[in-house]
Amino acid sequence: MKKIILIYSLLFTSQLLASNKNFLKCLGSEEKTFHQKKIAGPYLKLNEDLISGFLQMSKTLTIKKKYQVEICQSTESLASLKTLELLLIHKKELFLSESIKGDIVQYSLDQYGKDEIISTALESFVNLINRIQVESGKVNCVTDNIPELRTFYVKTQHVQEEVGLIKLLDEIKDLKTVFKKLNSSSLITGCKTK
Repeated sequence: MKKIILIYSLLFTSQLLASNKNFLKCLGSEEKTFHQKKIAGPYLKLNEDLISGFLQMSKTLTIKKKYQVEICQSTESLASLKTLELLLIHKKELFLSESIKGDIVQYSLDQYGKDEIISTALESFVNLINRIQVESGKVNCVTDNIPELRTFYVKTQHVQEEVGLIKLLDEIKDLKTVFKKLNSSSLITGCKTK
């Protein structure tokens, strides 16, 4: 009888955790679309980086349901850009730890996982800007089209440590506007035609 209860609780827990990671399905679906349409470049790389980071997350760590819905149901943004935006705006508040109460080891692992994913998000943000800049083929294309990033972009060229990046990120007044502009399909093509 104990074995049956144990098996049932393990199955229930794994189903619960799987259902609490729907955002990964949305990121995977986006990646599939990129491959089907033979789209490469900065947005595909961002998607791959995020998926890779989240797959390394512990089974008890997930994104809160309301943010998963926002990621998966956004009609104005790529799922990967919406995920990155939410990570940079909400940081640790984005996450939910489903570790068993009193399990200090798992709780600590989840806290470490949050820090790692946020660190990866910061790097991914800087890399995304750099990749868009390179793909555009025009000097200062990103900062000309997204002036809110001008100071951040220049300063990131001289800052390598995470604490410095967090401070620079906090200097950006309106991240939502930045992400709206980063999501524009005409950002890269507009630079190539000018």
